[in-house]
Amino acid sequence: MKPNILIVLPVAVLTLLFSAERSHATLLYYEGFNYTSGSTVGTAANNGLNGGSAYNSSTGAATAWSTYWWDNSSGTDTTKKYTVASSGLSYGSLSTGGLALSQSTDTIGATRSLNSALSSGTYYVSFLYNVAANNSLTAAQYAGLQIGSAYVGLHTSTGTTRDLVVSGSYANSTTAVSTGINLNYGHTYLLVLKIDFSTTGTDTYSLWVDPTVSSEANAGSANAVNTSVDSSTINSVSLYSYSTTFGMTVDELRIGTSWADVTTGLAVPEPETYALFVGAMALLFGGVRRRMGRTGRI
Repeated sequence: MKPNILIVLPVAVLTLLFSAERSHATLLYYEGFNYTSGSTVGTAANNGLNGGSAYNSSTGAATAWSTYWWDNSSGTDTTKKYTVASSGLSYGSLSTGGLALSQSTDTIGATRSLNSALSSGTYYVSFLYNVAANNSLTAAQYAGLQIGSAYVGLHTSTGTTRDLVVSGSYANSTTAVSTGINLNYGHTYLLVLKIDFSTTGTDTYSLWVDPTVSSEANAGSANAVNTSVDSSTINSVSLYSYSTTFGMTVDELRIGTSWADVTTGLAVPEPETYALFVGAMALLFGGVRRRMGRTGRI
């Protein structure tokens, strides 16, 4: 029995389309914090939490980050470290795994180095982000992620607002560009950062808050764009907090070369994909109709 071309060909076309779309993906680094709940970051780069993965774009082989998560705290109590939470964060249909990393008090930090520095081209970074309630805001409190010279997260420069910003430093409000979004305590945000390195001047950092699609073209304009930051080279990512009155939790950290790389699970076929498929089906049925006209059968 011959396979029905009306079934076989559409399946083949769809498979080809989605395979082609995924072939562009290069997820460079992933951290789902799949560690034992209650464990803490290490005291040095060679001890503590060591997991997650990176992917060689040519071979697809997984390789480790170049260091463990380690404590770089500037607080007075060095026993207070980022700790693996009892549960992970979630956001819509975004793919998740493992737990999360959190802090509850004091000025603390955690850093992890990349096994290959980022210094040219375009990269995308995403992570889930949740800040607990704060009942006593004061000036210059912050909690977020630092990558290169850019900081992404909460900054309370006045003590009365709680802006989500992209800035040139976690402690420097003069370079901060606000998203115009007043952070909602207890809400889990998906933050997507696009880094465009420049060879002639400062780099461009574009930040989207809570995108719902896997296509940058369909995500709309960025909530904030900062063109005053120059990273030159990015060798590590760090979590920083400066507050004794709120906690921060981070999960699902991804670094890749495309928007789709860092929004895994939000994949929705893009309009151009549908158009290509519809066009292919039109050609198919046109051919079938002509064949039926000649032979009276498929």
